[in-house]
Amino acid sequence: MSQIIKPLICKYIYQLLIEAKLNGLTEITLRAGDIHNSLNLYKRLPSCCNAMRSIEGYRFVEIDNPPEGDGCNVYIKYFLD
Repeated sequence: MSQIIKPLICKYIYQLLIEAKLNGLTEITLRAGDIHNSLNLYKRLPSCCNAMRSIEGYRFVEIDNPPEGDGCNVYIKYFLD
């Protein structure tokens, strides 16, 4: 199942990044829980976090990773330059 979910999540993230760049932003911070909710996923937070970390073509930094691991409050900042 995760082989099907990860490409869906990555596609959504790429859409967010492209839209942000078109709107003139130079960076955007995404939260795993927001992505999870937007895609109406159920118990797929680790997949969201893994997808967020696997995005290619953009520099990024993980700015918050809670001690409990891959959960809704993983934040990653992507640089759109």
